[in-house]
Amino acid sequence: MRKQTSLWVLEPTGLDIPGGPKPPYRRRCGFATKPALGLQMLRRALDAGLPARWVTADEAYGKDSKFRLWLQSRRMSYVLAVAGNQKIPTDGGSARADELAAAAPAPAWKRRSCGAGANGPRLFDWAVATLPDTGTADHGFTRWLLIRRSITDPTEHAYRREGEGGALRRVLSVELAARLPQP
Repeated sequence: MRKQTSLWVLEPTGLDIPGGPKPPYRRRCGFATKPALGLQMLRRALDAGLPARWVTADEAYGKDSKFRLWLQSRRMSYVLAVAGNQKIPTDGGSARADELAAAAPAPAWKRRSCGAGANGPRLFDWAVATLPDTGTADHGFTRWLLIRRSITDPTEHAYRREGEGGALRRVLSVELAARLPQP
């Protein structure tokens, strides 16, 4: 188990508040991962009433099962990037995302534009695999692995995990995934 670390933050001393603590202002801050911090921010925003129906994020969030499960528990649709070596649940157990891409049959690939680029449409080949319900949450979501393949270099792939509770459509998710930061 990872050792919990903490650090002390010294805040500026020019913030004297009547009746408040005297300088130097010290408070204890615990360590948190990027997904844990993102989850905290999302929780606060949604609890404050921010209207949001979907979330998109990079690989740091996509590999975090707690992040995905929390989104599902809040009925939030998502498109999250994942690494090629990430294990993805399948009907036969689990497999790496890049192995699933390599096993995709030719008819599974569809050429689609993900927007205009400097030299015309940004064309990629896309494949979608429906993922089984792993029984880890009572979410009612349909989940997919969305794979983007380069036309000029078919060995170059990008992977996205999706969860959709009704608000997100596959076509929209292709457009969203295309706008995510590239690994």
